[in-house]
Amino acid sequence: MEVGSAVSTFGCYQAGPPPCINGALNLNDQHLRTTDTGFRSRANLTWKIAPDVLVYYTWSQGFRPGGFNRSSHYSSVLNYASPLAFTPDTLTNNELGWKTQLFDRRLQFNGAVYQEDWKNVQTVFFDPQGGLGNLAFETNGPNYRVWGVETQIIARVTNELTLTGSASWNSSNQTNSPYILDVTGQPITSIPNPYGSLGSTLAESPPFQGNLRARYEFMWGDYQPFVQVGAQHQAHSHSATGFVQNYDQPGYTTYDAFAGVSKDAWTAQLYCENFTDTRANLFTSSAQSIVTVTVNRPRTAGLRFSYKFGGQ
Repeated sequence: MEVGSAVSTFGCYQAGPPPCINGALNLNDQHLRTTDTGFRSRANLTWKIAPDVLVYYTWSQGFRPGGFNRSSHYSSVLNYASPLAFTPDTLTNNELGWKTQLFDRRLQFNGAVYQEDWKNVQTVFFDPQGGLGNLAFETNGPNYRVWGVETQIIARVTNELTLTGSASWNSSNQTNSPYILDVTGQPITSIPNPYGSLGSTLAESPPFQGNLRARYEFMWGDYQPFVQVGAQHQAHSHSATGFVQNYDQPGYTTYDAFAGVSKDAWTAQLYCENFTDTRANLFTSSAQSIVTVTVNRPRTAGLRFSYKFGGQ
Protein backbone atom coordinates (compact mmCIF):
# COMPACT_ATOMS: atom_id res chain seq x y z
CA MET A 1 0.00 0.00 0.00
CA GLU A 2 1.22 3.51 -0.84
CA VAL A 3 0.27 6.43 1.44
CA GLY A 4 1.85 9.72 2.53
CA SER A 5 2.63 13.21 1.27
CA ALA A 6 4.73 14.73 -1.48
CA VAL A 7 6.72 17.35 0.45
CA SER A 8 8.32 20.35 -1.27
CA THR A 9 10.91 22.87 -0.09
CA PHE A 10 9.24 25.62 -2.15
CA GLY A 11 7.39 27.96 0.21
CA CYS A 12 8.77 26.12 3.21
CA TYR A 13 9.68 29.33 5.05
CA GLN A 14 6.11 30.64 4.92
CA ALA A 15 4.61 27.21 5.60
CA GLY A 16 6.40 26.76 8.88
CA PRO A 17 9.20 24.62 10.26
CA PRO A 18 10.13 21.26 8.72
CA PRO A 19 8.65 19.01 7.52
CA CYS A 20 6.64 21.88 5.96
CA ILE A 21 3.47 19.79 5.80
CA ASN A 22 1.35 22.90 5.17
CA GLY A 23 3.09 23.25 1.81
CA ALA A 24 2.82 19.59 0.88
CA LEU A 25 0.49 17.57 -1.27
CA ASN A 26 -1.33 15.28 1.17
CA LEU A 27 -1.90 12.09 -0.76
CA ASN A 28 -4.36 10.80 1.81
CA ASP A 29 -6.59 13.89 1.44
CA GLN A 30 -6.59 13.29 -2.31
CA HIS A 31 -7.74 9.69 -1.70
CA LEU A 32 -4.62 8.48 -3.44
CA ARG A 33 -3.98 5.45 -1.31
CA THR A 34 -3.31 2.58 -3.66
CA THR A 35 -3.15 -1.13 -3.08
CA ASP A 36 -2.15 -3.27 -6.04
CA THR A 37 -3.09 -6.92 -5.79
CA GLY A 38 -2.61 -9.98 -7.96
CA PHE A 39 0.20 -12.34 -8.80
CA ARG A 40 2.84 -12.89 -11.43
CA SER A 41 3.80 -16.29 -12.77
CA ARG A 42 6.73 -18.10 -14.35
CA ALA A 43 6.80 -21.49 -16.10
CA ASN A 44 9.80 -23.34 -17.53
CA LEU A 45 10.19 -26.51 -19.64
CA THR A 46 13.57 -28.12 -20.36
CA TRP A 47 14.55 -30.95 -22.70
CA LYS A 48 17.99 -32.53 -22.65
CA ILE A 49 18.27 -33.68 -26.24
CA ALA A 50 21.77 -35.12 -25.72
CA PRO A 51 24.21 -35.26 -22.78
CA ASP A 52 25.73 -31.93 -23.87
CA VAL A 53 22.69 -30.26 -25.50
CA LEU A 54 19.74 -28.76 -23.63
CA VAL A 55 16.86 -26.63 -24.91
CA TYR A 56 14.28 -24.78 -22.81
CA TYR A 57 11.15 -22.66 -23.04
CA THR A 58 10.27 -20.02 -20.44
CA TRP A 59 7.09 -17.99 -20.03
CA SER A 60 7.26 -15.30 -17.35
CA GLN A 61 5.53 -12.14 -16.16
CA GLY A 62 6.85 -9.03 -14.46
CA PHE A 63 5.75 -5.57 -13.36
CA ARG A 64 6.87 -2.25 -11.95
CA PRO A 65 4.79 -0.73 -9.15
CA GLY A 66 2.93 2.53 -9.64
CA GLY A 67 3.58 5.74 -7.76
CA PHE A 68 2.68 9.38 -7.28
CA ASN A 69 3.73 12.65 -8.89
CA ARG A 70 4.65 15.59 -6.70
CA SER A 71 1.78 17.81 -7.87
CA SER A 72 -0.88 18.26 -10.52
CA HIS A 73 -0.77 21.09 -13.07
CA TYR A 74 -3.97 22.30 -14.74
CA SER A 75 -3.95 23.86 -18.22
CA SER A 76 -7.03 25.91 -19.01
CA VAL A 77 -5.97 26.05 -22.65
CA LEU A 78 -6.05 22.27 -23.01
CA ASN A 79 -8.48 21.57 -20.14
CA TYR A 80 -5.86 19.12 -18.93
CA ALA A 81 -4.70 18.20 -15.44
CA SER A 82 -1.53 16.16 -15.10
CA PRO A 83 -2.14 13.00 -13.05
CA LEU A 84 -1.34 12.79 -9.37
CA ALA A 85 -0.68 9.06 -9.68
CA PHE A 86 0.38 6.44 -12.21
CA THR A 87 -0.33 2.73 -12.18
CA PRO A 88 1.89 -0.38 -12.62
CA ASP A 89 3.10 -1.46 -16.03
CA THR A 90 3.44 -5.14 -16.94
CA LEU A 91 5.72 -7.35 -19.03
CA THR A 92 5.11 -10.81 -20.49
CA ASN A 93 8.12 -12.73 -21.81
CA ASN A 94 8.24 -15.77 -24.09
CA GLU A 95 11.74 -17.23 -24.46
CA LEU A 96 13.19 -20.23 -26.29
CA GLY A 97 16.82 -21.00 -25.54
CA TRP A 98 19.60 -23.54 -25.74
CA LYS A 99 22.75 -24.51 -23.81
CA THR A 100 25.39 -26.70 -25.46
CA GLN A 101 28.92 -28.04 -24.93
CA LEU A 102 30.43 -29.31 -28.18
CA PHE A 103 33.67 -30.81 -29.54
CA ASP A 104 34.62 -32.62 -26.36
CA ARG A 105 33.45 -29.58 -24.37
CA ARG A 106 35.95 -27.25 -26.02
CA LEU A 107 33.09 -25.09 -27.36
CA GLN A 108 30.21 -23.75 -25.25
CA PHE A 109 27.42 -22.19 -27.29
CA ASN A 110 24.40 -20.74 -25.46
CA GLY A 111 21.62 -18.52 -26.71
CA ALA A 112 17.97 -17.55 -26.67
CA VAL A 113 15.30 -15.94 -28.81
CA TYR A 114 12.52 -14.06 -27.10
CA GLN A 115 9.42 -11.91 -27.50
CA GLU A 116 8.39 -9.42 -24.82
CA ASP A 117 5.06 -7.57 -24.59
CA TRP A 118 5.36 -4.47 -22.39
CA LYS A 119 2.03 -2.80 -21.66
CA ASN A 120 0.80 0.39 -20.00
CA VAL A 121 4.39 1.66 -19.96
CA GLN A 122 5.25 4.31 -17.39
CA THR A 123 6.39 7.36 -19.36
CA VAL A 124 7.83 10.76 -18.39
CA PHE A 125 6.30 14.01 -19.71
CA PHE A 126 7.94 17.43 -19.64
CA ASP A 127 6.41 20.25 -21.70
CA PRO A 128 6.92 23.68 -20.10
CA GLN A 129 6.11 25.55 -23.35
CA GLY A 130 3.18 23.47 -24.60
CA GLY A 131 0.72 23.73 -21.72
CA LEU A 132 1.26 20.39 -19.97
CA GLY A 133 3.13 21.94 -17.07
CA ASN A 134 6.62 23.08 -16.13
CA LEU A 135 7.30 20.06 -13.92
CA ALA A 136 8.15 16.59 -15.17
CA PHE A 137 5.56 13.96 -14.31
CA GLU A 138 4.97 10.28 -14.97
CA THR A 139 1.92 8.74 -16.56
CA ASN A 140 0.94 5.49 -18.23
CA GLY A 141 1.05 5.35 -21.98
CA PRO A 142 1.88 3.05 -24.87
CA ASN A 143 2.52 -0.63 -25.40
CA TYR A 144 5.67 -2.13 -26.94
CA ARG A 145 6.63 -5.46 -28.44
CA VAL A 146 10.29 -6.48 -28.42
CA TRP A 147 11.88 -9.30 -30.40
CA GLY A 148 15.42 -10.29 -29.59
CA VAL A 149 18.24 -12.81 -29.91
CA GLU A 150 21.17 -13.22 -27.56
CA THR A 151 24.17 -15.56 -27.85
CA GLN A 152 27.27 -16.47 -25.88
CA ILE A 153 30.31 -18.45 -27.09
CA ILE A 154 33.30 -19.73 -25.12
CA ALA A 155 35.85 -21.56 -27.29
CA ARG A 156 39.04 -23.24 -26.10
CA VAL A 157 40.83 -22.96 -29.45
CA THR A 158 44.08 -24.43 -28.06
CA ASN A 159 45.24 -25.27 -24.56
CA GLU A 160 46.62 -21.73 -24.37
CA LEU A 161 44.09 -19.66 -26.33
CA THR A 162 40.49 -19.01 -25.22
CA LEU A 163 37.97 -16.89 -27.12
CA THR A 164 34.88 -15.50 -25.37
CA GLY A 165 32.12 -13.50 -27.01
CA SER A 166 28.51 -12.49 -26.52
CA ALA A 167 26.02 -10.46 -28.52
CA SER A 168 22.40 -9.38 -28.51
CA TRP A 169 20.09 -8.10 -31.25
CA ASN A 170 16.84 -6.35 -30.33
CA SER A 171 13.98 -4.89 -32.34
CA SER A 172 11.38 -2.87 -30.42
CA ASN A 173 8.12 -1.59 -31.83
CA GLN A 174 5.50 0.72 -30.32
CA THR A 175 2.17 -0.99 -31.00
CA ASN A 176 -0.27 1.78 -30.08
CA SER A 177 -0.28 5.56 -29.81
CA PRO A 178 -2.95 6.75 -27.39
CA TYR A 179 -3.97 10.37 -26.97
CA ILE A 180 -3.72 12.12 -23.64
CA LEU A 181 -7.15 12.85 -22.17
CA ASP A 182 -8.56 16.10 -20.79
CA VAL A 183 -10.37 16.33 -17.45
CA THR A 184 -13.62 15.17 -19.08
CA GLY A 185 -11.96 12.05 -20.49
CA GLN A 186 -11.93 13.30 -24.08
CA PRO A 187 -8.79 12.94 -26.26
CA ILE A 188 -6.71 16.09 -26.81
CA THR A 189 -6.35 15.88 -30.60
CA SER A 190 -4.15 18.98 -30.84
CA ILE A 191 -1.27 16.83 -29.50
CA PRO A 192 -1.02 13.84 -31.85
CA ASN A 193 1.19 10.90 -30.89
CA PRO A 194 2.24 12.33 -27.51
CA TYR A 195 3.93 9.02 -26.61
CA GLY A 196 5.54 8.60 -30.01
CA SER A 197 4.22 7.37 -33.32
CA LEU A 198 3.38 3.77 -34.16
CA GLY A 199 6.52 1.76 -34.82
CA SER A 200 8.76 3.93 -32.64
CA THR A 201 11.56 2.16 -30.79
CA LEU A 202 12.31 2.03 -27.08
CA ALA A 203 14.71 4.50 -25.51
CA GLU A 204 18.13 3.29 -24.38
CA SER A 205 17.65 0.15 -26.47
CA PRO A 206 20.41 -0.19 -29.09
CA PRO A 207 19.61 -2.74 -31.80
CA PHE A 208 22.98 -4.45 -31.31
CA GLN A 209 25.45 -4.93 -28.47
CA GLY A 210 28.42 -7.27 -28.48
CA ASN A 211 31.81 -8.02 -27.01
CA LEU A 212 34.73 -10.28 -27.88
CA ARG A 213 37.74 -11.27 -25.77
CA ALA A 214 40.87 -13.32 -26.53
CA ARG A 215 43.09 -14.63 -23.73
CA TYR A 216 46.42 -16.40 -24.22
CA GLU A 217 48.08 -18.03 -21.20
CA PHE A 218 50.86 -20.60 -20.84
CA MET A 219 53.22 -22.10 -18.29
CA TRP A 220 56.82 -20.91 -17.97
CA GLY A 221 58.41 -22.85 -15.20
CA ASP A 222 56.46 -22.07 -12.03
CA TYR A 223 54.96 -18.95 -13.59
CA GLN A 224 51.82 -18.49 -15.73
CA PRO A 225 52.07 -15.43 -18.01
CA PHE A 226 48.94 -14.24 -19.82
CA VAL A 227 47.86 -11.65 -22.37
CA GLN A 228 44.27 -10.60 -22.98
CA VAL A 229 42.62 -8.17 -25.42
CA GLY A 230 38.95 -7.30 -25.72
CA ALA A 231 36.52 -5.11 -27.61
CA GLN A 232 32.98 -3.93 -26.86
CA HIS A 233 30.56 -2.40 -29.36
CA GLN A 234 27.16 -0.78 -28.93
CA ALA A 235 25.02 0.51 -31.79
CA HIS A 236 23.25 3.88 -31.68
CA SER A 237 20.22 4.49 -29.48
CA HIS A 238 17.96 7.39 -28.53
CA SER A 239 17.61 8.90 -25.10
CA ALA A 240 13.89 9.06 -24.32
CA THR A 241 10.30 8.29 -25.14
CA GLY A 242 7.29 10.38 -24.22
CA PHE A 243 6.68 14.12 -24.45
CA VAL A 244 10.28 15.11 -23.66
CA GLN A 245 13.31 16.17 -25.68
CA ASN A 246 14.77 13.14 -27.46
CA TYR A 247 18.43 12.86 -28.49
CA ASP A 248 20.23 10.43 -30.78
CA GLN A 249 23.17 8.72 -29.09
CA PRO A 250 25.76 7.45 -31.62
CA GLY A 251 27.18 3.96 -31.45
CA TYR A 252 30.70 3.37 -30.17
CA THR A 253 33.44 0.76 -29.77
CA THR A 254 36.00 0.53 -26.96
CA TYR A 255 39.06 -1.70 -26.51
CA ASP A 256 40.89 -3.08 -23.47
CA ALA A 257 44.21 -4.88 -23.00
CA PHE A 258 45.74 -6.78 -20.10
CA ALA A 259 49.09 -8.55 -19.54
CA GLY A 260 50.42 -10.18 -16.45
CA VAL A 261 51.84 -13.19 -14.67
CA SER A 262 50.61 -15.50 -11.91
CA LYS A 263 52.44 -17.74 -9.48
CA ASP A 264 50.72 -19.70 -6.77
CA ALA A 265 48.36 -17.24 -5.05
CA TRP A 266 49.98 -14.08 -6.50
CA THR A 267 49.03 -12.21 -9.66
CA ALA A 268 50.60 -9.06 -11.11
CA GLN A 269 48.82 -7.40 -14.01
CA LEU A 270 49.24 -4.37 -16.26
CA TYR A 271 45.97 -3.10 -17.69
CA CYS A 272 44.76 -0.42 -20.05
CA GLU A 273 41.02 0.13 -20.34
CA ASN A 274 39.61 2.09 -23.30
CA PHE A 275 43.12 2.36 -24.71
CA THR A 276 41.91 4.26 -27.81
CA ASP A 277 40.44 6.89 -25.44
CA THR A 278 37.03 6.78 -27.12
CA ARG A 279 34.44 9.29 -25.88
CA ALA A 280 31.13 7.40 -25.86
CA ASN A 281 27.79 9.16 -25.37
CA LEU A 282 26.09 6.99 -22.74
CA PHE A 283 23.12 9.28 -22.06
CA THR A 284 21.96 12.73 -23.20
CA SER A 285 19.37 14.77 -21.30
CA SER A 286 18.02 18.31 -21.00
CA ALA A 287 16.00 17.65 -17.85
CA GLN A 288 17.93 20.39 -15.99
CA SER A 289 17.17 22.96 -18.74
CA ILE A 290 20.62 22.51 -20.28
CA VAL A 291 21.88 19.69 -22.47
CA THR A 292 24.05 17.30 -20.47
CA VAL A 293 25.93 14.28 -21.78
CA THR A 294 27.11 11.37 -19.66
CA VAL A 295 30.29 9.85 -21.11
CA ASN A 296 32.28 6.71 -20.40
CA ARG A 297 35.55 6.57 -18.52
CA PRO A 298 38.59 7.87 -20.42
CA ARG A 299 41.71 5.80 -21.06
CA THR A 300 42.72 4.25 -17.74
CA ALA A 301 45.98 2.37 -17.20
CA GLY A 302 47.53 0.89 -14.13
CA LEU A 303 49.31 -1.92 -12.34
CA ARG A 304 47.33 -4.32 -10.19
CA PHE A 305 48.52 -6.88 -7.64
CA SER A 306 46.28 -9.53 -6.10
CA TYR A 307 46.67 -12.37 -3.65
CA LYS A 308 44.29 -15.26 -3.00
CA PHE A 309 44.30 -16.12 0.67
CA GLY A 310 44.22 -19.82 1.38
CA GLY A 311 46.53 -20.71 -1.51
CA GLN A 312 45.62 -21.47 -5.08
